[in-house]
Amino acid sequence: MAAFRRDLRQGRMKDAYRRCGLVNRSEGALEALNALRYEARGAQRRGEEDQEMFAKVDGTWGAVSMRVVSGLGHEPDYPMYLVRKTKDGLRVMVDGGLRYVTNPGRRILNEAVWAHLDEHLEEADVKVVRKLFAAHHESSENDYKAWEKNNK
Repeated sequence: MAAFRRDLRQGRMKDAYRRCGLVNRSEGALEALNALRYEARGAQRRGEEDQEMFAKVDGTWGAVSMRVVSGLGHEPDYPMYLVRKTKDGLRVMVDGGLRYVTNPGRRILNEAVWAHLDEHLEEADVKVVRKLFAAHHESSENDYKAWEKNNK
């Protein structure tokens, strides 16, 4: 994950894209490019070093839980990078990006991602992703509450 985030920070989009995969390979390329641009903007504006909170694997699926700050004085953000083992190696599923919810807009975006996952993955795979996200949510919530206590 560090290499993926470094590629984004340094504007090496082709290198970052090579580390990516899609949940919906038939229609997801435009979403992937938009998601990468969004991630790159945040990575380039970061105010602190990225912090990898944990990585978990369950079968061919994995999750990397991060704490990132996209600018000085900003609240932390908690993306969960969904990763899948493929025949070509590990890939970040850029159309499966979920984050810890800290505002109503993020809740709506996560709901759209869940609908996308429900539509394009097998039920068993969605269950695995939900389990991975539950662990991400718990870790992120604990970290965010500690941050709020010290910063608000």
